[in-house]
Amino acid sequence: LVHYGNDEGGRWLADFGTGREYSDRTAEMIDIEVKALMDEAYQNVKQILLNHKRPMEDLKDALIKYETLDGDEVKQILEGKPLTKPTVGDLLEAERRKEKLYENEKKATSDPDAETDFSGPIPHPELG
Repeated sequence: LVHYGNDEGGRWLADFGTGREYSDRTAEMIDIEVKALMDEAYQNVKQILLNHKRPMEDLKDALIKYETLDGDEVKQILEGKPLTKPTVGDLLEAERRKEKLYENEKKATSDPDAETDFSGPIPHPELG
């Protein structure tokens, strides 16, 4: 920090918000104006959301279903177009099936007799 002035009453270069150089009345007017701006912004956002409730609901539902969306997918949903992509559940199920298939193939190659069926008649060499 850089210090300007004497040690007792000087100001620090990065020392913000510790002193007030305006009256209580001015502070009250600032507070009133800030509150009015915030109230107006709140009402504007509330109205925008109410005017676009259906697209917001669709976006919410898509986020719950898919968990992640990229910008193009958000745009597609907000335009009312259907989104077709696998869900996280679909991807997990496909991965489980792939693992099971891999395990079955691994078992079949490590145990050659695992797939052999000895319950039928023994083939005769002359009959083929």
